[in-house]
Amino acid sequence: MRVFLIAGEPSGDRLGGALMEGLKQLAPGISFEGVGGPLMQAQGMTSLFPMEELSVMGLAEVLPKYRHLKLRIAETARAALGTHYATIEMLHLIGATDQQIARLFQRRITIDTAYGVALGTAVAAAILLLIGWQWSGVTSGLAATASLGPMGWALLLALPLLAIALAALTARQTLLAALKKIL
Repeated sequence: MRVFLIAGEPSGDRLGGALMEGLKQLAPGISFEGVGGPLMQAQGMTSLFPMEELSVMGLAEVLPKYRHLKLRIAETARAALGTHYATIEMLHLIGATDQQIARLFQRRITIDTAYGVALGTAVAAAILLLIGWQWSGVTSGLAATASLGPMGWALLLALPLLAIALAALTARQTLLAALKKIL
């Protein structure tokens, strides 16, 4: 059995490494592919590229690296596609079109990304609430007047949704391009 995993930062590497260790106990012949850090590599994964290349936060870090990130996402999607090549062949054999196959994979990628975004958003919300609670005690100077307006909160809430959309769109484009090359 082959499993494709992706971790983009150290906590994901820790969780991925623990998951891989548990899966190896349940299925001794399992192999791992994808993107991971030192803990996942210690469990037997050869990372496609350094995990740190995906470790970016905020528009200030993402925008200058957008092209490179898009290439790495496409590279990762191609590798995941290779992991699922037999499934794609089977779907073609039963009459599925490239568009149907792309829609199935896009749905799965969107769901997986949404889980990651939900977890990250929950942690970020807890941190923001803690900071806000601490900040509310500040009553002097410029710090007392600092706040995030409605548009700022809307943009902050939109970032995870943009991450889901970017992952789904990039995966779909990469998958359709790869399927055209296969046939």
